[in-house]
Amino acid sequence: MRTPVQGYADEATKARLDFLSRTTGQPAEDLVSEAVAQYAEYEAWKLEQIRQGIADADAGRFVPEEEVEAFFDDWEANG
Repeated sequence: MRTPVQGYADEATKARLDFLSRTTGQPAEDLVSEAVAQYAEYEAWKLEQIRQGIADADAGRFVPEEEVEAFFDDWEANG
C-alpha cells in the first residue's frame, strides 16, 4: 500500500524529474517514490554499518595501525 508523502524540490530538480517522466513514460510520482525508497534503504544500511563499526571499535575489534599503514604503502607502490 502506498501512503501519500509531501515534499519540495528546487526548480532544476523538478525539471529533471519532468524530463525523466516524459522520457520514460513513468509518472513522476512513481519516480519520486522509487527514489525515496532507494534513498531510505541506503541511508538505513549506512547508519547500521556505522553503528556496527562503532560497536566493533568499542569492543576493541579493529585493524592495528601498522597493518593499515602497510596496506596503503603496498597499494601506493603497486596500484
